[in-house]
Amino acid sequence: AKHFKRGVFLMSFLPLKITGQCVLSDETLFAHMDAAIARGYPQVTQALPPREDSKIVLVASAPSVKGQLELIKKMKADGLPIVAIKGAHDWLIDNGVMPDYALAIDPQEHRTAFQRGWWGVRYMIASQCHASMFDNLDGFDVTLWHAYIKKGQDRPKNCMLIGGGTTSGLRAISLFYVLGWRNFELFGFDSCNEGDQLRLNGDGLKDGDKLIEVRIEPQGEAYFCNAAMALQAEHFQTYYDYLPDATFTGHGHGLIQAIIKKRNQNVFEL
Repeated sequence: AKHFKRGVFLMSFLPLKITGQCVLSDETLFAHMDAAIARGYPQVTQALPPREDSKIVLVASAPSVKGQLELIKKMKADGLPIVAIKGAHDWLIDNGVMPDYALAIDPQEHRTAFQRGWWGVRYMIASQCHASMFDNLDGFDVTLWHAYIKKGQDRPKNCMLIGGGTTSGLRAISLFYVLGWRNFELFGFDSCNEGDQLRLNGDGLKDGDKLIEVRIEPQGEAYFCNAAMALQAEHFQTYYDYLPDATFTGHGHGLIQAIIKKRNQNVFEL
């Protein structure tokens, strides 16, 4: 908050607290879920034990990922599994990197996430996604996972519910943790704008969006986020408590990368 008092410019900092909700109703999400299950895809039904080869690369589509392509290619060549989150799928393939997995969670009809399916990619699709997503991936390797939607949720029966933050990137961490991975290399998890740009496909602010100036500490670097990205950064920090045996490495420049750096610095100092 910025203001003037008696001719002196003052700045005060308050803890960031944001709440959010899904764009669609719970009942609509459950209807999507029932329809997806009826298609007969395999489902994530239980947690797997930690893997010995527990490092995995999660690639989201924030702007800083553009400068990390060669490192992603090297990690792919070194045999690390690559997970493309939503729009990063098309970007990686267009740039010569075939992901091992692709993930989507958005339930809106217009968010099909991928231009087309590819053989060799395992599509990890939230059952709450719209039917158009599954139509677009018809004939490809699709596995369903079920998002935790509301308190007391008891559907679908006999399946693992994947909780976590409000974004695809955070649920990707939750899902692949459940599947046994513990060491996460994060690309494109900036959680802030780069100028007017929010994602590498050119997406920026939507109508009604406002940028929030966020700092990790009062004299630290300023990051400019819309409410959804600020909320993602807040929720990301809870993973240090919920997943205490997980490690995170942030590549590129952004708010979440800065949070990881500060967390690592705090651990070192302690």
